[in-house]
Amino acid sequence: MSGSAPEDYRVEVEEQVWGALERLPETYQEKITSLWRDHLCKHPTLRIPGKLRGLKGVHKGYYEYEVTDKDRLIYWVEEAEHTVYVEYLGPHPEWRHGKRRGF
Repeated sequence: MSGSAPEDYRVEVEEQVWGALERLPETYQEKITSLWRDHLCKHPTLRIPGKLRGLKGVHKGYYEYEVTDKDRLIYWVEEAEHTVYVEYLGPHPEWRHGKRRGF
């Protein structure tokens, strides 16, 4: 048999993200954990129209998922390690011009 199925990505979640997740209503908690399990583990860079997009400019390399109208989940992918690093969950961050991370 030639080739094999691609290995799943490992999802690493920052401690403050776990705290923010616990403060959200249960329906959003389920939505986010489903995203981690069903999308980030398989296709972390694949866009979901209207929900998940890659950022541009000084934030290129980060991805933003719209949890609610006000809340965002932000992560980046390390391809060499096959790992997704979830760094932020909370109100839409105020990006500062010229700063790589605004969260």
